[in-house]
Amino acid sequence: MINETLPYAIGLSVYIVFIMVRVYKVIFLKKARYSLERSIFIFATFIYLSGVVSVTLFPIPVDARLIADSISGGYEEPHNFIPLYSIIGILNTGFESIILTQLGGNLILLFPLGCLMPLLSKFNTLKKILLLGFLVALLIELLQFGISQLIGITYRSVDIDDILLNTLGAGMGYTAYKYLYLKFKEHYL
Repeated sequence: MINETLPYAIGLSVYIVFIMVRVYKVIFLKKARYSLERSIFIFATFIYLSGVVSVTLFPIPVDARLIADSISGGYEEPHNFIPLYSIIGILNTGFESIILTQLGGNLILLFPLGCLMPLLSKFNTLKKILLLGFLVALLIELLQFGISQLIGITYRSVDIDDILLNTLGAGMGYTAYKYLYLKFKEHYL
């Protein structure tokens, strides 16, 4: 089993390289320094993206016996390509914990992306954030499918509803950024 701490180790390593490159650019190339606020947002983005990778792609089962047992036991996750099918099914369970975990988790997953990207890039309109959210959600589902194909078992299902909810969550994050962060900054900073 490749566990979920690997993305954090990789993310931290990439961040350290990023810092070294920034220091080099500031000292030797005389590039402008980042403000403390921007530096904090960049660090938060590295941590956040590491968390997204950890939650959506890991752990990856690699033990041949575990995979064989999962296949013979019928533990493969089913795919869903019908929009709203999973959402309606989850709502019909009536179990609040499942509804909050499945639907809320998918909404929250890309919420920070919608908040952070306008602060760090030119993704500063709702349309751009929705497109970015859709592309990131699609990439996650494609990676889950690709990894499943490589290991020979569907360890994470591909679900069109995840893409819909993740994209909506990114849009909600942008809306929160626009109406909360900008108002706060306008009045207090």
